[in-house]
Amino acid sequence: MTITAAPHSIDPTTYLDDLLAQASPDLMRQMLQGFINQILSAQADTVCGAEYGVASTTRCCDRLFGSSVVTIR
Repeated sequence: MTITAAPHSIDPTTYLDDLLAQASPDLMRQMLQGFINQILSAQADTVCGAEYGVASTTRCCDRLFGSSVVTIR
């Protein structure tokens, strides 16, 4: 028994190119914004030494400036 690919298989690169060509600018903007936010969040997690919302015993995350408290990640 020989297994072969379907005669109408889809090339993923061509399929994505076609979808992106038909996409609205708002969709493209939203996708790009999400991607950039993920990259920036990952970089901030690395710099801060912990993920967002996770306490770390090796750093202090509250700074006192005058009478207000500014929480940094």
